[in-house]
Amino acid sequence: MLFSLADKQKEGQLRDRHQQLGSTRSGSNKKKPSSYPTEFYCPISHCLMLEPVMDREGNTYERTSIEQWLSKHNTSPITRNSLNANHLVVNRALVGLIESELKRSGDQPELEKRSCWLKKKERKEKERKEKECREKERQQQLQQQRQQQRRQQLELERRRVLQEQRDSRRRISTNTRLVGGGGSGGGSGGGNRTSRNRQRSNRNGSGFSCFGRSSESDIIARVEAARNKITKNYRRGEVYYGQMKYGKSNGYGTYTFANGSKYVGEWKNDKQDGNGTYTWPSGSQSGSRYVGEYKNGRMHGQGTLTKANGTIYHSGEWVNDKPGNNGIVLKKRE
Repeated sequence: MLFSLADKQKEGQLRDRHQQLGSTRSGSNKKKPSSYPTEFYCPISHCLMLEPVMDREGNTYERTSIEQWLSKHNTSPITRNSLNANHLVVNRALVGLIESELKRSGDQPELEKRSCWLKKKERKEKERKEKECREKERQQQLQQQRQQQRRQQLELERRRVLQEQRDSRRRISTNTRLVGGGGSGGGSGGGNRTSRNRQRSNRNGSGFSCFGRSSESDIIARVEAARNKITKNYRRGEVYYGQMKYGKSNGYGTYTFANGSKYVGEWKNDKQDGNGTYTWPSGSQSGSRYVGEYKNGRMHGQGTLTKANGTIYHSGEWVNDKPGNNGIVLKKRE
């Protein structure tokens, strides 16, 4: 009995000792959590929050813990409702409360931990901004390069169009010289022949030179060299042979009237317009010939009217089929 009583006492002492140790350990583990409000701790990691974020339902978590949770789940760890990272916002009020409580209690380890975390966060934020700036600069450079390429393309296109216009004008000028030179030997040769014809006409005294842009030989040569000529007969027996546009005489052509008169030269909208020569075969003006400029179907501009006997009636300016003030009149109209 004595031995059993001593054993019981010893067992009781050991039990009390274990209870004391257990209470001491449990007290040391719960000391830190109980020193701050439970709202300061993350419901997932059960640690003091550094960067508390709040969802749409008002629940607050540590950012790293909730992001890790959401990487595997798409629901709230508390309510099990749908949740994603875009719904999280920083709980700034709680951040201020935690910092104030830490400073008030003088918890240096937590303050140092938070300070290191803030420095690390600022460094990452700075790196992120620098990366964004570099990316923005790269995008601006790419945009400038694209704009430069676009300007170069537009400049090349503008030069190409200008070159085509110059080539077109050169072809038109060449064709005009060919027509003016009698249909052969274009360029300077045609121009030289035209000049020689004018000089020859003046030397032999034919009276066919005029003060207009072209002599009679030039006009006839241009009409003969004109392309795409069409013959058109009229009711009164008159015939037109030359270039036409939209059913009207336009360009170079020859018109033979019913009385035998003949006009050779330029036309515009079915009317003599430009350089031309007109011959009267009968009547008081029989054998007379006018070589000069026309406008709206009338002798108008510089021209020469020569009688059948070679006498120059008027050489100079004409206005609406009548001699102008400027010119030479050797013999008045009969």
